[in-house]
Amino acid sequence: MASVDLNSDLGEGYGAYACGDDAAILGIVTSANVACGLHAGDPEIMASTFALAKDRGVAVGAHPGFPDLWGFGRRRMPFTPPEIERLVAYQIGAAQALATYAGHRITYVKAHGALANLAAEDRAVADAIAKAVRAVDRDLALLAIALTAQVAAGEACGLEVHQEIFADRGYTEEGLLIPRDQPGALITEADAAAERVLRMVEGGAILTASGQALPTPIRSICVHGDSAHAGAHRPGGARPPGGRRRYAGAIPDMSEGEPRLLDSGEAALVVEFGSTVDPAISDRVLALDDALGVDPPEGLRERVPTYRSLMLHYDPLVLDREALAARVRTLVAGAVARAGTPTLWTLPCCYDAPHGEDIAQVAERTGLSPEAIVATHAGATYRVYMYGFAPGFAYLGGLPKTLAVPRRASPRPPHPRNAVVIGGGLAAVATVPMPTGWYVFGATPARLYAPEREESFFIGAGDLIRFEPVDVATFDALTAREAAGEPIARREEAVR
Repeated sequence: MASVDLNSDLGEGYGAYACGDDAAILGIVTSANVACGLHAGDPEIMASTFALAKDRGVAVGAHPGFPDLWGFGRRRMPFTPPEIERLVAYQIGAAQALATYAGHRITYVKAHGALANLAAEDRAVADAIAKAVRAVDRDLALLAIALTAQVAAGEACGLEVHQEIFADRGYTEEGLLIPRDQPGALITEADAAAERVLRMVEGGAILTASGQALPTPIRSICVHGDSAHAGAHRPGGARPPGGRRRYAGAIPDMSEGEPRLLDSGEAALVVEFGSTVDPAISDRVLALDDALGVDPPEGLRERVPTYRSLMLHYDPLVLDREALAARVRTLVAGAVARAGTPTLWTLPCCYDAPHGEDIAQVAERTGLSPEAIVATHAGATYRVYMYGFAPGFAYLGGLPKTLAVPRRASPRPPHPRNAVVIGGGLAAVATVPMPTGWYVFGATPARLYAPEREESFFIGAGDLIRFEPVDVATFDALTAREAAGEPIARREEAVR
């Protein structure tokens, strides 16, 4: 799956004037670009924004702009490249000082507004920004507008460069942002913005106003904090996975250390351990799930594990939020670990027609032969990370990279029950018929979900799965045996 983070421009008030709901946005994003006092912000706002970001576990960066409080840094100003270099260095220094004062530290730099747009087109301005970053701290990364002069300038200076796209902005055919005073510059419908961002991230390309795809690595998505509906831009309601924490474009990695505790309404607490599809993070999620299952506090209604977090639904009239949070922190500090080894299951899978109906399409997209695709898919070991979306829908990590194709731009007709599917870097077993953006590779006669059984889900999160190719005749025979009540999935030993 693509690695990406969410960033937003924050701390953009001034004195008694606020701009945007920073507290709400910090509950969504993973990187905060903090204004440095020239286009917006002041020492009080900067210090409080850095402190709040630290409390929320959000990475922070300097967000320098032109000295233009009146125009919010969105007007071009006639500074020379050397003057711009010193303006940027000045603002990075201010951000470093106040981040340190708040007990945090900046890890990247992202230019703001007119300065950023000018640097996207003018290599001399882009070089000035990159030189300022390198001069102040060469370990800082540069968060750059994708496909622009900023990228080349940062790379020429030896900086770590990560390219970003914008959730609420339109693009020209050259890959530049459409100026704000032109039609198509702003995407105001949250659903449209989210759908478009998902297409760009999964396709690894910027989409222009005409629909043309311009391939580029995408490491971060900007959602503007001064938008009234910025929180709604979060695509799919789930943060895509990222990597290390030291740079923008990398969602904070909490596979070690204390997790973030996030409220989800008034009766649910999300314990977030990280942001990547990673076995170490999943182990921490499931270990906490196990520990709370063994000795649940009174009032805890339900535990819902995901790739990287555990949602805890509780009765606020019985269980106090702070008491639940304290219990979680105690268990995490005690380094709870899952007991034993994961269970390995072998599932028969028929890749032949009519079951493997989308293999030819994936072959065309990857350049692999259908035979190579089947061998590759069947040769991997998959981890069950979570169930979700539909009853018994098991999300599986471990798909070989050669088979990692984006999901469809529009859904295909409903697949049959127990379809084995891939898409977006993941595999899955889809237990109920439904339209899907995934590609159907085959089908298994084993029923992962059967509501009439005592254990509706007999394969648990954290278990491992291998697919064993069978022909159509064998598939039909195994299906009949499964229908008669004979378990078809084979349980085997697994070693971590």
